[in-house]
Amino acid sequence: MPVEPVLPAVSGLSNLEYAQVAEISGWSPVIAPEAINCQAPDTGNMETLHLFATEAQRKEWLEPLLSGEIRSAFAMTEPDVASSDATNITTAIRRDGGDYVINGRKWWISGAADPAAGCSS
Repeated sequence: MPVEPVLPAVSGLSNLEYAQVAEISGWSPVIAPEAINCQAPDTGNMETLHLFATEAQRKEWLEPLLSGEIRSAFAMTEPDVASSDATNITTAIRRDGGDYVINGRKWWISGAADPAAGCSS
């Protein structure tokens, strides 16, 4: 598995050292976070997958995220509710055989414009 600054336990950086890297990369939000593969929403997903995913999930999602092959998208804000407060969301998900069907409308999806996120309208 590649070593990335976003995973301090793996990279050897302390949280304080990683915080300094994140602050400096934030001065150039367009290119620096992606250049060092520490951009949102990927960072939170990498940390969560690193800590809690099964080996199969790590292989399918974490490794491609760490190598920059794929990107995450974060879709929470909805146009008909007053904020991105998760208690207001109206989107629903249901299982359909071996698949999931998501019904809802999202607004301001971060990361969706990156072709590596695999989002389509």
